[in-house]
Amino acid sequence: MKTVSTFILSFALIFLCATLFGQQKNYIQHPAKASKVVKSMQQTQRSALENVFYPTIDDTCSQTAFLFFVNDGWGAVSGNNSFGDLEKAQRLTFTGSAEYTINSLFAFFGEASAVGDGMVSMKAYSVDEATQGPGDLLSTTESMLVSEIIIPPIDSLLQMTIFDLPEPIAGISESFFASVDLEALYATSDTLSIWQTNQSCGSGSDTWEQFSNGTWFSIIDQMSWGLNSDFFLGAIVEFEDSVSTSTDVFVKSNGLQLYPPSPNPAQNWIQFDFGLEDASEVSFEVYSLKGELLMTIEGGYKSSGRHQQVVPTHGLNSGSYIYRVRTKENQILSKFLKE
Repeated sequence: MKTVSTFILSFALIFLCATLFGQQKNYIQHPAKASKVVKSMQQTQRSALENVFYPTIDDTCSQTAFLFFVNDGWGAVSGNNSFGDLEKAQRLTFTGSAEYTINSLFAFFGEASAVGDGMVSMKAYSVDEATQGPGDLLSTTESMLVSEIIIPPIDSLLQMTIFDLPEPIAGISESFFASVDLEALYATSDTLSIWQTNQSCGSGSDTWEQFSNGTWFSIIDQMSWGLNSDFFLGAIVEFEDSVSTSTDVFVKSNGLQLYPPSPNPAQNWIQFDFGLEDASEVSFEVYSLKGELLMTIEGGYKSSGRHQQVVPTHGLNSGSYIYRVRTKENQILSKFLKE
């Protein structure tokens, strides 16, 4: 069984402070013994509250980001390590009409150190009906160098690194897996790890890793780490008909429905169209394709039902942008075009 020591980031309002812990079945305070950790393990601060994606943003436990370091080797539970783990995967679930596609995957990385500066990519897998883990490979994103991974300064928000798919994935029934492929980084001696929730915050049965022999295990399995945790991995959906405003075209996730934005392409403004199963506070963000937060709009408290939010775009340059609609219980990311 693998043992881990933890690098815990806890919040003071919107700031995260990291402290070290360890695990021998139970989590106990323990100095780190990792022999290959590029960054020093010391207390630091993060403004990351608004960027946590899993499990749900209204859970108090999900407002803390964690890195779990290997206790008797080097590396991280959520990254490459002395056990030679090849991939880290998170199950994602969307429902709705069949008119949307997945065109990008993203990850929140907490460690990225380039030595040989190897290539890293993300993958999408179907769900294996027998194991409920990753099944058939659906697509692999464009690769990027470790040096291109986004690790923002400690006094700023956590920032997602976006991996574009060469072609959008259509026909997803409900669930699929987003995975980070670490295999090439062992040869180049690079370090990479992913933020995750605490060991009792999430669903370890939805969080999987691929062993060095190619076998997949959920991280809650005692053959793996015995953790009930989620990786901060996600996907960006896009509607096939970018100008459609049909009430039959939508993506749904945990009570939040997202319809195509209009007009798309936008000029001076764009309308985000969404529906709520339950009343909730709603907010909206606009990001660059590099994951940089450009705009935040508080939509206020909305009743159940369908709603629209007009967002000014006259200050944006021409090009593609990512937007996020967020409620108390969930969030969905999609894209629009500015002329």
